[in-house]
Amino acid sequence: METIGSRIKNAADKVGGLDILASRIEGMSRRSLSDYVNGKTDPKVSLIEKIARETCVPVGWLVTGEGNMVQAQSQTNGPDRGVDWVINGPEGAVEVQAKRYQASQSRAEIDIDRLERAILTIERGIEDLEVRPTSSEKAELIAAAYQMYQAPTANTDQLILRMVKGS
Repeated sequence: METIGSRIKNAADKVGGLDILASRIEGMSRRSLSDYVNGKTDPKVSLIEKIARETCVPVGWLVTGEGNMVQAQSQTNGPDRGVDWVINGPEGAVEVQAKRYQASQSRAEIDIDRLERAILTIERGIEDLEVRPTSSEKAELIAAAYQMYQAPTANTDQLILRMVKGS
């Protein structure tokens, strides 16, 4: 059975291995990354997003294993554009920054129903938390949930709630 740890390992292999991935993520040690890969601890959503960004894999695939590990990349994608993710959707690729959504009407439109579902699920998940996430952490959770709802499965809600509790 494939685990989030094995998917992190596969993603790390895309950039040259765990050592290189750890060096690219500020504050990440090789040992902590190994603990995630070996299933000793679960990574927080903020780390999952950083791994996805550094390895150019979809957050949804990293969390669930569903979909494709490879995501479309714009030819102009990269540090010059400030693009962190390219999310494939029915309207084409949507480029997303970690903290700011950038899309023009000509490229893609936000699916309001999917966005509302993502927000409601995240709000339901944070109700039981002792420490409330900051606005930016909440935005990152919503962005990840929005992406996961692009191709939902029977257990997407439960996976998102687990992700919130791990944040």
